[in-house]
Amino acid sequence: MSLVDLASAESGQISYPLIKDTLQVNDDEVEIHCTERIFGKHQWQTLREKLATWRMEEIFYVVIIAKELFTQIQTQSVMILFLTWFMGGT
Repeated sequence: MSLVDLASAESGQISYPLIKDTLQVNDDEVEIHCTERIFGKHQWQTLREKLATWRMEEIFYVVIIAKELFTQIQTQSVMILFLTWFMGGT
C-alpha cells in the first residue's frame, strides 16, 4: 500500500493503527503521512484540468453578470430618453 493510496478517498476506511503499523511510524506521524501527497504526472494533469474548468466557469459567470448589467444600463438609458422626450425636453 502506498502513501497515495492512504491519502485517497478510501483512507476513511483504514484504521489509524493499521496505518501506523504498516508505515512503522509513531501515533503523531500518522496524520502527516496520510495528508501528504506526492503528485505524479497524471495527478498534475488532472489538477490542471480541474483548475482550467473552474477558471472557465468563473469567466462564464462574469460574462453573464456583464450582459445583465449592460442590459440594465440600456434599459435605463432608453427610459431616460423617453422621459426626457415625454417631459418636453430635447
